[in-house]
Amino acid sequence: MKLTPAFLFAIAAALVLPALAGADEKHSEIIFKLKDGSRNAEIAARAVKGIGRLEARKRHQSDFVLEVKEGLTAQQAILKLRKNAEIVAAVIRFDAAAEGGEGENEEGQGKGMKYDRLDALRYWFEQRAYPFGKIDRDAYQRAVIQRKEMPAEKIGSTDRIHPTTTTNVWEFLGPKNLGGAGGTTPFSGRVNGLVYNPTNLNIIYAATASGGVWKTTDAGINWTPLSDSWPFMYTSCLAISPDGNTLYCGTGDFNTDYAITGVTFGSGVMKSTDGGATWTQLGLADGFNNYSVSKIIVDPETPSTVTISLGRGRADTSFSGVGYVYRSTNSGATWTKVLNVNDGWSDLSCSAISGGVRYYYAVSQNGKLYRSADRGATWALLTSPALAGGNIVRIAAHPTTQTIAYLLDSNASKVFKTGNAGASWIDVTSNMATTNDWGQSWYDATIAVSQNAGQDFIYIGLIDV
Repeated sequence: MKLTPAFLFAIAAALVLPALAGADEKHSEIIFKLKDGSRNAEIAARAVKGIGRLEARKRHQSDFVLEVKEGLTAQQAILKLRKNAEIVAAVIRFDAAAEGGEGENEEGQGKGMKYDRLDALRYWFEQRAYPFGKIDRDAYQRAVIQRKEMPAEKIGSTDRIHPTTTTNVWEFLGPKNLGGAGGTTPFSGRVNGLVYNPTNLNIIYAATASGGVWKTTDAGINWTPLSDSWPFMYTSCLAISPDGNTLYCGTGDFNTDYAITGVTFGSGVMKSTDGGATWTQLGLADGFNNYSVSKIIVDPETPSTVTISLGRGRADTSFSGVGYVYRSTNSGATWTKVLNVNDGWSDLSCSAISGGVRYYYAVSQNGKLYRSADRGATWALLTSPALAGGNIVRIAAHPTTQTIAYLLDSNASKVFKTGNAGASWIDVTSNMATTNDWGQSWYDATIAVSQNAGQDFIYIGLIDV
């Protein structure tokens, strides 16, 4: 099968530019658009209440300009706007005059003018929505299916354009050591999950945001990719069986997968029983490929029992965080929806055992908190200390004390602790920084707990640890 223009369009049609909300905080104006291109100023005014003051419309009549109120950063304002169902796009305004541009004429053109980010976003969408004015989110999946049907190229064949040599065709040159601001150099991309083989601590697996799963057998000196043949390489989490033989990977990048981007496609749950050499795709019959799999628990005593949390992804048509909690009792062959509460389930955690009981916790990005006392079969709603806000919420059960757990709420920039299995919580944020480090907690926030000599050690991963 040839690489046809239709195939290329199928790929391009599903690519959507992320909302560039991480812009310089010195800009205090935001351009936003109401759904269906509405020009209703009353709706726009209600949408920005408490966030700032509505200015005149910008170049395009369906755009509104918000002057962010004092004390609120542009990034915080963007996050608040994203939660409003009336708003379909919001970006920080790029002010041409502030950057030395020479202005623009009535048509939005002029010598030295600079377009704002919403212009770029609109242009990107318009290209890919042609000719029906709507982006086909299934085009990418169809392209993947067609890719599988295409014959593999034979490197070195004489009847193709490739060179005749079969060795040293390509050599990776870099970048191998990317740099960045904020004291984070060196870095090379976001890692969403890590697990190690309990029977061999030199074997570690890493789940990356968009680079798939990697494996090291020498404690991190060398790494080998394991997922280059997968339909998509967006991954969120990993879990491994107690004997180290079975590995599960949750696909889709939950941390950044909002409906407005729609590009971090999930492939369900991937399972390997041979150390990552081969993989089986699970959950397609249950529609898992429409979500991101945020967390997986393999039961320590009964490893055939596997519990997963889902959220965000292509199934999410708003910023509400669509998803559920599922459970399998046959190592992923079949699945049952055990928590039929629609939300973006961002984390699961399994407690220490006492009296044969382990508590499972499930927490959503909107602050919902549930607990299971029967290994995920049934769930009870708990009073949650977390706020509803759509950001990442994480929970970490104590490794040795069954009734202790810690909860990280990036909606409120706080950390909470329970000593009675979630019946009540206390704020233990104390003097922890609550400003700069939380600035990206809508997608990079994690918590872990360990114990040494009777003392708890809590690790919070934000911009810094």
